[in-house]
Amino acid sequence: MRSTFCTDVQETLGVEVEKGGFKITPRRISKDGYCIYVKRRSEHVAYYIRCTDNRSKGGNVTVDLYISPIEFPSDRLDLIHVGVKFEIYSQYEVNDEVMIAAGRRVLAIIEQSGQLADWIEQQLDVPFIETGRTPYYLYSRRMYEKICRTPEVSASFHALQALARKCVKGRLSLERLNAACTQFSIELGEDFFAEFHPTIDEERKGYELANRLYGEAVFE
Repeated sequence: MRSTFCTDVQETLGVEVEKGGFKITPRRISKDGYCIYVKRRSEHVAYYIRCTDNRSKGGNVTVDLYISPIEFPSDRLDLIHVGVKFEIYSQYEVNDEVMIAAGRRVLAIIEQSGQLADWIEQQLDVPFIETGRTPYYLYSRRMYEKICRTPEVSASFHALQALARKCVKGRLSLERLNAACTQFSIELGEDFFAEFHPTIDEERKGYELANRLYGEAVFE
């Protein structure tokens, strides 16, 4: 099998961080010149390691550690501005020893990050910095929590969670999960979402819910 940056990461940094409980995300996310490792810290907060090979575009190999809310593990982590990001490594030149050391550095930082992670958890609903993405992040978060607290929809919601697990395992497309979540939001009706702002259309609700469900399922 052809070696890629992603497979090289798995054999170096990946071996180290898996000792600390991390796992690589599915091939839908981690492939070729890009991969993300994840580890759940609590119900609401997780650690993400993003490794990117930008050399084909004249950039660097980068390794970043995020302590952030439960999210779809992707570049969305940079858009919500909730949590913190550590630059572990960013250089054009890289070798196995560097990537192994980067993995060890990630674990060392995490060992010292308990108080910081607790602080991040306290600001999940009141981010310091608000951007165009912030209202949708908050909408997604509040929508998910309300659905979880509503026993009348639990059977339908559990069915969606099962679809998200299939999606993570590569047995269902993300588009089909989006469609199922959109239909679910339509069936809930406008009154269910009346307390949320901004007002968004059903397709956007489905998109946000599908991404949150995928984000939850990837840690299982």
